[in-house]
Amino acid sequence: MVDRVASHYGENLELTGAIADKLRSAGKNLDELTTADLGIVDEFHIRGRKATQELGAAMKLTSRSHILDIGSGLGGPARTLAETYGCRVTGIDLTKAFCDAAMAMSGWVGLENRVTFEQGDATKLPFDDGAFDAAMTTHVAMNIAAKDKVYAEARRVLKPGGIFAVYDVLQGRGAKSSIPCRGRATRRSAI
Repeated sequence: MVDRVASHYGENLELTGAIADKLRSAGKNLDELTTADLGIVDEFHIRGRKATQELGAAMKLTSRSHILDIGSGLGGPARTLAETYGCRVTGIDLTKAFCDAAMAMSGWVGLENRVTFEQGDATKLPFDDGAFDAAMTTHVAMNIAAKDKVYAEARRVLKPGGIFAVYDVLQGRGAKSSIPCRGRATRRSAI
């Protein structure tokens, strides 16, 4: 399954060049970009940048925080948090093309020293136990069948008392859609 997903999203993609071309055609100078300029490309989850900022506030981030962005895609939420809080963010995504584009875009806005992106599997995170102050997923878990493994891995890599934030579309079988709720789980709680 993992290979199929990576192949689907990474097939024949030269994302960095395509994104750069689109930004230039929109009149943007790559040497003067801001994270807000990239928001239309890299924060296409529901409610975009505003939702990312609310997640950051809920995680109580500081400049000393190190956050894991599970399923980081093109890196928009990671860059927004790094810029807003001065924190470090490590993103992990299944697709190498996304990781490469995320690193390039981070360089365009001067955040390459605060964010990094690695290719990897959310169900088998390549990080040590207790490595992060907070972890988050933004519209990722809804696409992963083994959610229990993602959540267990997030818990494993969090420091004691670390916060795991999930911003996702969730609905049980036959359930009616409802207004999203806010909450947080810590490493100390059962996941």
